[in-house]
Amino acid sequence: MKRPVIFLIPGFILLSFMAYPSYKLNMQVPVASASILPKHDSARKGFEVLAGGFGQGNVFPIQVVLKAKHGTVLSDDNLKAIDQITNDIQNFNNVDKVVSLTNWNMEWKLSNYQQAYKAYDKLPDFVKDQLNKLTNHDRGHTTTILLVSPKTDADSKASRELVRKIRSLLKENSTENFETYVGGQSAIGVDFDQRIFNNLPMIIVTVFVISFVVLIVSFRSILLPVKALVLNSLVTLASMGMLVAVFQQGNFRGAINSITPVVLFAVLFGLSMDYEVLIINRIRELKDEGIPTIESIVKGISETAGLVNGAAAIMIAVFGAFAMVKVEVVKELGFGLAVAILLDATVIRSVLVPAIMRVLGEANWWLPFRFAVPINNRKNVETEEGLS
Repeated sequence: MKRPVIFLIPGFILLSFMAYPSYKLNMQVPVASASILPKHDSARKGFEVLAGGFGQGNVFPIQVVLKAKHGTVLSDDNLKAIDQITNDIQNFNNVDKVVSLTNWNMEWKLSNYQQAYKAYDKLPDFVKDQLNKLTNHDRGHTTTILLVSPKTDADSKASRELVRKIRSLLKENSTENFETYVGGQSAIGVDFDQRIFNNLPMIIVTVFVISFVVLIVSFRSILLPVKALVLNSLVTLASMGMLVAVFQQGNFRGAINSITPVVLFAVLFGLSMDYEVLIINRIRELKDEGIPTIESIVKGISETAGLVNGAAAIMIAVFGAFAMVKVEVVKELGFGLAVAILLDATVIRSVLVPAIMRVLGEANWWLPFRFAVPINNRKNVETEEGLS
């Protein structure tokens, strides 16, 4: 309180240093992967044996679904279109192989397939059994599936990029022949992450706006809510930075689960606002009783410090226990929240909050407008008007 700037500068430097790695944040939900399980888990071992024996590309292929708009997928025109799509996808760098209606016999040309499918019912049973896995034989041959085996794991960036390339290819070369869809585990990962990215700005804005309005009503101030949002954002970024340093750049999977930052942001803002409301409201009560601002800050921080730090210690212990769990997403959440609460209770509430309020002085309570307050708070408002 005597030298606020001397404490503000290293406090912001520390948080900025911890937040720096967050710009490298790579969010990716794990799919077709057992890496989130402990190495000794039997399910993970079985998965690794399966993928090692057959190749992940064969176990979890990208599925290209083609639904004929006219006729069946076995008509000459539709087979020609299927063959063109098959060849285009096969030419992508990361493709190991494509299985479709027009490439299961390497010695045949397109005309051979067209001729064979005209007598589909006369094909040998073992051939029909295999082809029935590529077309809906029991419902009129109206839909077919292409199985694309990437050279890389289904959970890799390269396989996800291949999904995007295939979708772009189908969109650019769409014809009147088919309705097209791209699925499979890699595609599920792409779509899940994209849904998170698309909604993240709305989540952040919603939390900020609601928090700002509630804090204005609670504190009857503009600058204090702004301070709270800025400091909470810094703590969140610092926590993200530590997640990146430990889990992404450390010895873990190399990406942060897409769910983790969203849950971390929402939970942390809720917990931090509890602390903020508790501390600032006590300072506000002391100020409304006629105690000078500086003395109110000192007394308010002192009176609430034990409660805040005690609650923080409990939560750090609980979240620290989560970080010991051998399931990756739980470990990430536990670690991120434990770090964030530790920073919030020490650097933020014990150092930066009182230092910033000391610098702002009477400006802490600046509010350019008035609004109705409950009857039990009218005395406080009258006191404010008398002092003003």
